[in-house]
Amino acid sequence: MKNRDEQNQLDNIKFAKFLEKITAFIFAYSFIYPSVSQLRIPIYSAMIDIINDKEMDFSKFLFEKENLKTFIQNQKFSNNNSITRSMLTWWFLKDSTQKTPGLTEQFQIEHIYAKERAKRENFSGNEIEFIGNKVLLERKINIRASDFSFADKEKHYKKSQNNELNSIHKNYSEFGKTEIIERNNNIINDFISFVEKNNLIKTIS
Repeated sequence: MKNRDEQNQLDNIKFAKFLEKITAFIFAYSFIYPSVSQLRIPIYSAMIDIINDKEMDFSKFLFEKENLKTFIQNQKFSNNNSITRSMLTWWFLKDSTQKTPGLTEQFQIEHIYAKERAKRENFSGNEIEFIGNKVLLERKINIRASDFSFADKEKHYKKSQNNELNSIHKNYSEFGKTEIIERNNNIINDFISFVEKNNLIKTIS
C-alpha cells in the first residue's frame, strides 16, 4: 500500500525481497515466541518503519544464532504441529529447480523411516519424530508407501513431484538413525543460513 507507484504497481524485485525477509523473521520468531500476540510488537514496529520510509531491518529483534538453533533443535515436530508442515514446505520449495505443485495437489507428512517399521524393529530414541525424518509426499503416493522399508519406498518416491524424494536414492542407500540425524542437521543449518542471509542474526562484536 505504501510503495505503489503512479500506475498502482509494485516493484516485484523489492516486493520479493520484502516477502523473503518478513517470512524469515516471522518463521524464526515463531520458534522462540509461538504466540501470535507476541509477534505483534516487532511486526507493528516494522510497519511503522515502512510508513516512515525506513528500512525494515528488525534491528531491535535480531536473533542470537546459537540460541535460535537450540530452540529449533528442541522443537517437537509432531505431525499436528502447524510449524512442522511450514518447515517441510519451506524445505521443499527452497530448491530453485523445484516445480511448484498445483493448488489442488494434496500433500501429507511422510515419515521416511516408517513409524510402523520402527515399532517392528524396536527403534529406540526419539529421532523417528525429528524433522529430518519427515517430508511432504503426495497423498495418493503416501497411501501406498506409508509402512514400507526404505528400499521399497524408493520405488514410490520416484513418482513424486518432490525433487528431494524423486532422487533420494542418489543421497542415501539406506535411511536409518544416522541418516535421519544428518538430514535433520542439514534442514536446521540451511534454515539458520536463510535467516542469516536476511540479516536477522546478531553480529558478534
